[in-house]
Amino acid sequence: MLLRVLEEKEKAIDARRKHEANPSKKLNEVKRWMAQLEWYKKCGEPDGMVYYDCYKKRLGKRDIDIVTVKNSINAYWKRKVEEAECKPQAPDARTRWLFSGVTYMRMVEPLDIADYFRESRKKVHPSVRAEKDYPSVRAEHYKLLDRWNKEEAQMGTKKKSKAPSLTEDSCFWTNY
Repeated sequence: MLLRVLEEKEKAIDARRKHEANPSKKLNEVKRWMAQLEWYKKCGEPDGMVYYDCYKKRLGKRDIDIVTVKNSINAYWKRKVEEAECKPQAPDARTRWLFSGVTYMRMVEPLDIADYFRESRKKVHPSVRAEKDYPSVRAEHYKLLDRWNKEEAQMGTKKKSKAPSLTEDSCFWTNY
């Protein structure tokens, strides 16, 4: 039964790959999106709001435009994590893409958290603070990236240092 499920997932991934363009071309596109997101993060708002608050409130056009970028990056990494789960990779290859995945998680998950609180606030009266249960609805691909990163750290694999502008805990904003 489990073998059949894995075979079906593998066939679906192979079919998707046939329809996609050159994987390195897609990766370059994702790198451009990540650069846009990094620029969004660094520019901030003139009144000193951090990118998390700007994104959550979406007061300007650039805040709305970044939603498309975030969604595109999310779709790419959800597929990558699904592929990695179905087809485990050699340790060296895993370390390379895992670093990129963790960087993605640290940049994008705070925006997903902002969406979560923004949507939950709409369901309740705007003046009421949303329940802090994001971990219960956290996306599976974030959980897997987090778990794999911790496993990699326990194995003593030499990690690249993270960008100084990223928090170590991508769920930091759930406590905000």
